[in-house]
Amino acid sequence: MSRLLVAILGDVDLPADTDFLADKVKVQSPSDALALLAHPPTPHSFISCLVVSMSNLPEPEAISLFRQARAEKRVFIVAHYPAGTLRVLSRASCVRAGCNMVTETALAIRHALHRIMQPPTEGARHRCPVCELGPFHAAELWHHMGLYHSSAPCEIAAICPLCHRSTGIVDHIRREHLPPDMPEDSRAHPPLLYAFGLVMVRRSDGRFLLVQERLDEGFWLPGGHVDPAESPIAGAAREVLEEAGIEVNITGLLQVNYSPSPRHVRVRFILYGTPKNEQQCPKEVPDFESSGAVWATLEEIRELGRANLLRGDEPLQWAGYISRGGNIGNIQILSNEGAPPPPI
Repeated sequence: MSRLLVAILGDVDLPADTDFLADKVKVQSPSDALALLAHPPTPHSFISCLVVSMSNLPEPEAISLFRQARAEKRVFIVAHYPAGTLRVLSRASCVRAGCNMVTETALAIRHALHRIMQPPTEGARHRCPVCELGPFHAAELWHHMGLYHSSAPCEIAAICPLCHRSTGIVDHIRREHLPPDMPEDSRAHPPLLYAFGLVMVRRSDGRFLLVQERLDEGFWLPGGHVDPAESPIAGAAREVLEEAGIEVNITGLLQVNYSPSPRHVRVRFILYGTPKNEQQCPKEVPDFESSGAVWATLEEIRELGRANLLRGDEPLQWAGYISRGGNIGNIQILSNEGAPPPPI
């Protein structure tokens, strides 16, 4: 088993068992650390890890050291802060300057050293295209990339040693070469998304809009599939017009149902709306969208339920909920990505 060379700048008390993993070299200044990186103490060796105590070095000096040390691609750079002193912006600055890891605990450094010191396994032949460490088996390379290069810029391009594609290498390996025991990243192979919008449309006299479904499927809420280019609100309003013949203002959100499966994801938005024109007649001419539509009281919906003429329980559940004064969510909660928060 090969031993690591760890350069330590400042006061960092690593757990005692790390003595069995690494040869530790204390350095007194950033210039000493850089000199040691450039000229390791033994031939054919290199400094595997540089640990910098942020309690002994002003942060601007440390950031400058990290940037210069990063020229040695194989070194694993650690910024160690005293417990309770690490600020968010400090973490961001260290990582941008080239740190592989920012921590407040010596145990985390120990854990990283245990992972770094793993010897090459028999038959391993892949080297890291970013830092040239290795050789690794495919799964080992994936774990190495996560430990060493997870904060690297996405645009780092290289030839993938596993599939020989030229690509943004870090994210490519993360997505496309998962070890067999790891769950697949759905963004690498996105599942089909089925989005539906159903609308509880209520008239001022308390009646609710129901659709009589085609093929004798019973009565149900108007609505249906949201097309890819539509918002849920626009798609649901279109479906209400097609199925029930009523133009609606969608003003509230009642519920979002999320149903995952191995091959697709189903999202259903149950919305609340009112007719734009209460004198507009519901659809009467049947087609493949629906057989027609009606305005029904809560009691009439109950009668349909008792007669097994409802396609599902939703009309009865939501008509009762709304009639009892149930909460109707702000429709602005349902917005396009990037929209600002709704007004207070």
